Formats: sequence, C-alpha cells, structure tokens
Amino acid sequence: MVALFTALILSPDRYSSPRRACSRRCSYPAWSCSGPSRAETMAENPFDHSGLDDVIHARIRLGVVAYLASVDSALFSELRDKVGATDGNLSAHVGKLEEAGYVSVAKSFVGRKPQTRLALTPLGRRAWNNWLDRIEQLARAAGAPTSGR
Repeated sequence: MVALFTALILSPDRYSSPRRACSRRCSYPAWSCSGPSRAETMAENPFDHSGLDDVIHARIRLGVVAYLASVDSALFSELRDKVGATDGNLSAHVGKLEEAGYVSVAKSFVGRKPQTRLALTPLGRRAWNNWLDRIEQLARAAGAPTSGR
C-alpha cells in the first residue's frame, strides 16, 4: 500500500510533466490556463453569445430592466402592466434581478395598502448598457443597421 502511494506521488503526471505553454503563450501550463478572455473571443468571433448577460437576457427580465432604465423608479403594479406578466411571475424575475444587484426593491405602506417600488441600481444600469452594446455588436456583425446610441 505504501509502495503504491509513493509511486503515485512520485510518478510524473499531467501536472508535473514538462510545462507546455497554452495556445495564448502565457506563462501558465496548458492545463491551468482558462483560455482566451471574453474580449479576445469576441474579437475573434463577433457572433459569440457568451457576452450576453443571462440575468438580463430572459424575456421578462429584459422588459423589466428596459422599462426601469427609462424611469427613475416604478411601482410593482405599473411594471407588471408594462411587461405583461402575472404578479407571481414578475415577483420571481424581480427576485433574480435583485439577487444579482441590478434592481433595488423598496417596500412601504400608503395608508394601509402595501406598495413596492423598484429602481435600477448603478450596477444594473451598467449591466443594461453592456447588454445593449453586445447586442449592437452582434447586429453589426450580422450587417444590420444599429441605432448609434
């Protein structure tokens, strides 16, 4: 048993084999390299979809973020009507946006009636602008005219 353990520890394996540089010619061995950066991948392949934020890209969340980007804040009921979602569905999507730090939720009472007000956070606004930029890059790569925001 000890001989087997010693043989495994002392035998060369992929981690102790001669250090091959990765294809990026960085100083790390190939097995530890994380591959090209997202910017490098998008420059090489303008149709790479990995730059799209999955938190925003879902249809209802996309509508929520787009609407909140156009206003300072919105009541939950106003947002529900604008994006055409049910209370439960919108609540689940708002929860994901809040968890990501993209939306702030403030709950209060007006008289005896609860009121939920939502607003896009600075992080959410940056994520929205990055999402828009990536969509415009994809549209340009496809030859579609862009808005030129």
